[in-house]
Amino acid sequence: MIGPEELQALDLLIWQRTGQQAAALCHCNQSTISRRVAHVLKVFDLRLQRVGQEWQLSRFHQLLAMERLVHQHYRLAGHGPLRLEVGYIAAPLLATPPPPGWTIGPGDRMGRFLPLAMLEQGIIDAWITSSPIDLPSEEAMGCVVVPLNWAPVWLMASADHPLNGIRGISRSDLDRFPSLALPEGWYPHMESVLRRQGLWTDPVRMARYDRASWDGRTADGVTLTYATPLMASLNPALHRLEWDLGFRNGEALVVRRDLAEHPAIAMLLEELRRRVQQLVPRHPELEAVAG
Repeated sequence: MIGPEELQALDLLIWQRTGQQAAALCHCNQSTISRRVAHVLKVFDLRLQRVGQEWQLSRFHQLLAMERLVHQHYRLAGHGPLRLEVGYIAAPLLATPPPPGWTIGPGDRMGRFLPLAMLEQGIIDAWITSSPIDLPSEEAMGCVVVPLNWAPVWLMASADHPLNGIRGISRSDLDRFPSLALPEGWYPHMESVLRRQGLWTDPVRMARYDRASWDGRTADGVTLTYATPLMASLNPALHRLEWDLGFRNGEALVVRRDLAEHPAIAMLLEELRRRVQQLVPRHPELEAVAG
């Protein structure tokens, strides 16, 4: 029906968002990407449309889904780089440079819905999530979740926040200040824990991670936010407050169950565990998860 290069063009455009980035990964020009994508859409009688900042196909097509899985196994057999979706914490700390044999995604997607959909469809081959506590069950996802590390989640604020350096912070102290919140349902477990403490009160509407829209909101000197030690290391302007949020989070590798035992996945997991171990000396609160 369609060749590997044609489906690669479509899926890289969907995954990477731009024809320019898809062309760079395919070692061709954008017009070639456009022609290849147009051919796939014509063969399957589909349309590609923008929904927010993401590309989506107009409908599900069973034959295209089957083609994707065939081409995925073609990649796993060593024909072309594998595709690793990464969150905004993992991108600079665990996926730079990309693990051997892999290419990475934009590194700024939020939530779990789109990465899980791309895993299910075979658009990507693996995903590093920075919030495994917010995933559905493995049975519901049809995926295996392999923890890479765990760490406490801290309450954070700018250096000039009135609560910075204060001991014995009370719930009434927290209630005086706004606290950042992402769209409802993106991180359900974390949202529930924080809401019970009177936090998660100031919604931030962003489709992908943007430091100015998230960490930058704390520059007003009053807004509270949250971070693991790894996330905090990406924004040294934030300071930990003396308040125990009472839960942990971390990074985990997520793969479809049918691919979990593949040698390429095992090699990726070994490399990611090695990189986590390299972070531990700089972050003593970080608990690396051994194989």
